Amino acid sequence: MSAIDTAGTHPFLDSRCYTVVAGSPSDPGGRGKGTGGRSSRRSLDTKAILFREKDEASAALPQPPLNIQPRSDNLQEALWAAMEHAGTAMESIEERTGRPKAAGDRRFSANALLQAAFVSDDNVVLLVDAESRRVLACNSATERVFGYKPEELTGRDTRDLHVDDAYFECFGLNTCRVLAGERSCYHGHYWMRRRDGTRFPSEHLIYAINGDSQAAAVVISVIRDVSESGIPLRADVTPETAGGGFQGLAWNLPGIVYQQVRTADGSDRYTFLAGALFEQYGIDPASIRFDPAAFLEHLDPMDREQLEIELARSAASLSPIDMQLRFHAPAGHVVWLRAISQPRKLDDGSVAWDGLALDITRERVAEEQLHYLATHDRLTGLPNRYQFLEYLGQAITRAERRDIRFAIAHLHVDGMDEINRTHGFAIGDDLLKQIGRRLVKRLPPQDVVARTHGDGFMALLTDAGDHAQLRKAVRRLQRVFDGPFTLDQSTTVEVTVKIGFATYPADGQTPEELLHASGIAIDRISRQHGSAFRFYGEDLGRALNDLMDGERKLSDAIEAGQIKPYFQPQFSLENGELVGMEALARWETADGKFVSPNRFIALAEETGLMVPLGMRMLSEVASRVREWRAAGLHVPPVCVNCASQQLRSSEFKALYLRETVQGEIDPEILIIELTESSLMEDVDAAERTMRSLTASGVRFSIDDFGTGFSSLSYLARLPFNVLKIDRNFVSALGDDDRQRAITQSLIGMSKALGLQVIAEGVETEAQQAMLKQLGCDAAQGFLYSPAVPAVDMLRWLSPRGVDGERR
Repeated sequence: MSAIDTAGTHPFLDSRCYTVVAGSPSDPGGRGKGTGGRSSRRSLDTKAILFREKDEASAALPQPPLNIQPRSDNLQEALWAAMEHAGTAMESIEERTGRPKAAGDRRFSANALLQAAFVSDDNVVLLVDAESRRVLACNSATERVFGYKPEELTGRDTRDLHVDDAYFECFGLNTCRVLAGERSCYHGHYWMRRRDGTRFPSEHLIYAINGDSQAAAVVISVIRDVSESGIPLRADVTPETAGGGFQGLAWNLPGIVYQQVRTADGSDRYTFLAGALFEQYGIDPASIRFDPAAFLEHLDPMDREQLEIELARSAASLSPIDMQLRFHAPAGHVVWLRAISQPRKLDDGSVAWDGLALDITRERVAEEQLHYLATHDRLTGLPNRYQFLEYLGQAITRAERRDIRFAIAHLHVDGMDEINRTHGFAIGDDLLKQIGRRLVKRLPPQDVVARTHGDGFMALLTDAGDHAQLRKAVRRLQRVFDGPFTLDQSTTVEVTVKIGFATYPADGQTPEELLHASGIAIDRISRQHGSAFRFYGEDLGRALNDLMDGERKLSDAIEAGQIKPYFQPQFSLENGELVGMEALARWETADGKFVSPNRFIALAEETGLMVPLGMRMLSEVASRVREWRAAGLHVPPVCVNCASQQLRSSEFKALYLRETVQGEIDPEILIIELTESSLMEDVDAAERTMRSLTASGVRFSIDDFGTGFSSLSYLARLPFNVLKIDRNFVSALGDDDRQRAITQSLIGMSKALGLQVIAEGVETEAQQAMLKQLGCDAAQGFLYSPAVPAVDMLRWLSPRGVDGERR
């Protein structure tokens, strides 16, 4: 099983992203010294902390969690100290070996040196000549682990540290074989011998330092006493009983050692399986050896699938496997395992993997904690600037692929310095945390909120591709600061915010460009008082400002009751009697001027104010009808326009029935008028709502009929009572024979369906005559009257008799 020793690097000293820090609660720096005896050695608490060699923010690396104790408070200082140590070591090599220093020796892996520097004084660190295997330098841990003082071990070869000469030769062959290849590091497990003759299992990590010939000149050897891990050693497993080598450590190793064989027909079996993790997690290795699938059943399904892929790839290419797996222990908790194995081809065509799996759960947790600290703001828990840039880059990639747009918002909270001075920093911190929570709550889940600096926040607005969406995003952000913030029982503050916006791709096509643009937008409004917002793009900013200003004025007008119903009468073409009326919204401002209905209706549709506008109009019309009936007047049916958003509103049906049935108005008097285009948005939903209201006695009219494309197919399906012919058909009656033929067909079809037909926009007697000839029931338009205030409708409303009928 010695072949397994060549497998991979140390799972806790992965040169890609880890630095090992050794220490214990009683000796956090890891500088404790022993006297050389086994009883004086202490157990180690080895933990991993994140270190990025090329981190652009290395000047402000995050502090590690409290349970991690690095030797230095500053990782950069520790790195430079390690480099200085490396320089001294190289001088020593030159003096003791007679070899000149290679020009590149000062530039070998800083990560390797940093790891060696951090584990020194806790684990043994040897600097060994690669050719003679003589110890060139060592740390004080050699006295604690092996019983040799550094000055006693320096200059001697490492033969005295091995169990016997066979172990010494085997270790050298395995190390040379690995380092002679492409790898610069070697990880293995061996039995070692102390000065007093006692033997102990050890774990080795060896880094090669190459000379001019690119061959290993010296090696840094880090040695860990496995018996110090706290896991009880099995007394029945010794170098003699186990046969030596790595297999002799299998039952005492804090992990799993295995040999897996896959035959030519694809079946698997374990020819060797041992390790302390089996006992630790209550797993019977015999059951797994008998049925390899029993082990796979404990793996996370996604990892199990990936492992099968890796095994197939490794079997085909004889390349090693190095992966991390989530193992579901029988007790119910999840264990992270790092599995490293080296395949080899057997004579019968089978493939055998000599493998090692170690529990790296603690290291994964530490890594995740440090990654969180490196990417999140500690006060609010929100992503920090660097993580926000990462999310922004991902958003740009998605936007390029899908051809979509988005925006970012840069928020600057005003007055934080004053709040801190007046109320204290604890209150100020609480305010920032509340702002962060409100932002997350108010924005859609797919948006990203980050805290970038003291009083600054950022938001990635993924659903902001057009003016309407941008306006909604601005409103959402502004509403976060509408109400006061209650910070403690006696402190309530109101704050203002300035928001700078930038849009992709108009204002920038990289994360940095977008952040720069949003910052410029903030600068442009920095001198304004109170809350304000600004877009980097001036044209877009003006357009949105106009839109939001119009929205605010329209909302205020609806709330103040400035928008009132005007009524346009409808007359029978048969006898000229009043048969109905249509309620139309009219906006009269405080100075007596009227806003064009085309303008404010379009604004209401764009800003989402159609629902409150329609609800207000329905209530106003119902109120006028009650007044007229209370005055003893006969009131014909009144058509009230209803937008599709209003029809879909859950409050609409309740409001209609409250205004009619509870308001003692016959539901048939208030006819709900829908446009053909609004119905096409969701015909199925419209049909469900209409039929529900029809059951309560509500009648429906379809307006602007003939302007859409699906009129005929839905006319018979939906429960309409009235059809209104659009003014465009009416205006062309005298000039266009085709239009006249279409109008005649529409009237005939409506009659066949039992619908009352009303023509809109009648302006001439000729049009009136033509419509009467074609069989139209009623008409409205300037020929009779424009829309007039409720008071002017009195001249057409006749009194009711005792029985309620007109007199």
